[in-house]
Amino acid sequence: MYAKFNFIEPQCIITENQCYDEKGIMISERLDELIRPLILVQKIIWLIVTLSIVFYISFLYFALGGNIKTGSDIGFGMKIFVYLLSGACAAASVVYYLYSISDNKLKQFMSRDLDVVLLARDTRTKKVDEDILVKLNSLPEIDAKIYSLMSEYQKNITISLMLCELVIIFGSSLSFISNDFSKILPFGIVSIILCVWMFPRSQSLIRRVHNL
Repeated sequence: MYAKFNFIEPQCIITENQCYDEKGIMISERLDELIRPLILVQKIIWLIVTLSIVFYISFLYFALGGNIKTGSDIGFGMKIFVYLLSGACAAASVVYYLYSISDNKLKQFMSRDLDVVLLARDTRTKKVDEDILVKLNSLPEIDAKIYSLMSEYQKNITISLMLCELVIIFGSSLSFISNDFSKILPFGIVSIILCVWMFPRSQSLIRRVHNL
């Protein structure tokens, strides 16, 4: 007997307290239970940032009435500065994201010692969650490290998405000051492309760790 349910992205098959994805990577039910909230938070953060980009574009459109090149423009030097600053943020977002999920970084992360007590500690209250601690202690070492990796991945993707959001913020400022809606469009397109590209793919990351 086995059951199917959605695990992270595609379906997962459970048999004898083990979970297999469509590539045959085995995930224990305990690990699946622990990482589900982390994966949910990753996707919520991604959705918030993506919707905020759409909000910036929509707000500028209605605030400026769709005006295109009707207002007084800002200086050429200031425009170049904003474009360079936005480009730097976009590049930093891409570089940081790629570095955080690179094979070398993953190998380095998985080879370091793991402190399960620190991992079970609530970052806000600084108290150890005894329930999580018991579950972590019951996991094989690699599963506990995968749980730790999901926490790290959440931090990495949050930083990358925040850098991505700075692109649209700079574009919004330029568009608003210039009273020109069209100026936000290149920033919006770049931000949306980056967000779609950085959609959390936790299962793919877990599969890569198993194949390292």
